[in-house]
Amino acid sequence: MKQDSHRFFTVNLIFSRIKLWQRNQATFLLRKELRITMKTFDVLARVLVVVGALNWGLVGIFHFDLVAAIVGRHFGETSPISSAIYILVALAGLYEVVSWTAIQRRRNGSYSPAQA
Repeated sequence: MKQDSHRFFTVNLIFSRIKLWQRNQATFLLRKELRITMKTFDVLARVLVVVGALNWGLVGIFHFDLVAAIVGRHFGETSPISSAIYILVALAGLYEVVSWTAIQRRRNGSYSPAQA
């Protein structure tokens, strides 16, 4: 009887360790996937900010609106597509400003979802 209870608790302990290990592995994979997704999002936001900066540089120096030219409009004219591009650039800029420290942590490799 005592041997059966010992075996029961040993098996329970083993299964609880397996479950804990599986949970830790799932958490690790989720964090890794989140980190990769966020780094991709960071790069996309950075590209949009650079596009916006270059566009404003062209507007200021040459009075040439690159976004308007891409969508087939003249300087100062807007279309739904160009408005969407301007909005995406603005949102990317806001994202960069608001999440500056989290982006730096992700880039340096000291990322933890709890800190983001």
